[in-house]
Amino acid sequence: MMGRLNMIGGAFVLVLGLIFHIKYSEFLDNVNQQVNSVLDKFKLSEITESVNSNTSTSVVIAYVACGTGVHLEMLFVSIKSAVIFSQVPLHFVIISDQNRQMFSQFFSKFQSDYNKFVSVTFEVLPPDIPDNVPKALMEMYRPCASYRLYFPITLPHHSKLIYLDTDTIWLESPSVLWDHFSLSPNSLYQVAQDNRDSLQVQPYSRFPGLQPAGLGSGVMLMNLDRMRHSNFMDIASEFLQLDGLILPDQTFIGSLSRHSPHLYRQLPAKYNVQPVAHGHVTQEDNMEDDIFYISDIVILHGSCKTFLNQRMFQSWTSTSVKFDWSSIGPDFILGSMKWSRVFTFPQPVYLNSYQLMKNIDLDHGIDGQVATELEYDHWRDNSNIFNDNIYLTNGFIKIVGRKLEKLL
Repeated sequence: MMGRLNMIGGAFVLVLGLIFHIKYSEFLDNVNQQVNSVLDKFKLSEITESVNSNTSTSVVIAYVACGTGVHLEMLFVSIKSAVIFSQVPLHFVIISDQNRQMFSQFFSKFQSDYNKFVSVTFEVLPPDIPDNVPKALMEMYRPCASYRLYFPITLPHHSKLIYLDTDTIWLESPSVLWDHFSLSPNSLYQVAQDNRDSLQVQPYSRFPGLQPAGLGSGVMLMNLDRMRHSNFMDIASEFLQLDGLILPDQTFIGSLSRHSPHLYRQLPAKYNVQPVAHGHVTQEDNMEDDIFYISDIVILHGSCKTFLNQRMFQSWTSTSVKFDWSSIGPDFILGSMKWSRVFTFPQPVYLNSYQLMKNIDLDHGIDGQVATELEYDHWRDNSNIFNDNIYLTNGFIKIVGRKLEKLL
């Protein structure tokens, strides 16, 4: 009797699973039709020359920092790291609704000593949200979160730029990333992998991205001239109003790239190294420019507040509360099994890298401060089974240490 009940129960579960698969597949087919109905409208006209090019010889780096909070602190740390490592003039574009005087005081630190730093200029512009974009979409998980998609119209005086999330730290001169514009002059944008499988590449995702690790929009080379000769912003506005978006701007970039791969170029993984990419570290030679494996780091991206979290579950909870859980399907649950561990425990390499950059005193020798920092044990290889299964990003320690040594 018990064996028969087990067989009936097993069959019942199989039938339920089959029904779920069929119904959810039908749902995804419907979503896919909606996505394609938007993306099929994309149009790109041919251009023979750049008509809006600025004549600046500086590398242009743009950030969006609306509202108050820790992202403003992270913005200043990111800018400081760019200037410290840079070997070329830099121009910063900051979209913010905060008082310009705060930024002027910060940048005065770099402009008062030309023998120590490269030339640094900046502009602070208020967010000018397009009329055809509901304000709620711009503030879905952070104020002005999707504003980067409208740079072609809101920054008409720039022809190209590097967009960065505020939670990023440079570990090399920004010029090495800027040089990638010349490698793909016809691409609208260039982005690196994301590896947050639950949001991009799981089979049951509403908006699947590119295999094997999706695409992240937190670091993006944007050819604004090329974008202006397309209906990029109109398509973005229509796409952002689809139901079920979790990370709206990133989902748009991932979906557009999957739909029209000729519009973008994928950057090497080293330009957007997030905690979830801990399993991609490799010791093999000649892998510096691989789009998946990581043997070098140019930009350390502390997504989900990894730079700041010092308590268990703090990073995970600070991220999960931002999501619209009614829009989350089985893809989120499946993906969470892979990446939740790295956001459960504080990650020392992210905490220490951030604190170092934050605490550097620009009025004193940077090399001496870095040398003192590198003497601490947390920059040494203390690999063991316990550490390697809790502090999953420890594989980045040697790489970050090598980059910091270049400041000596």
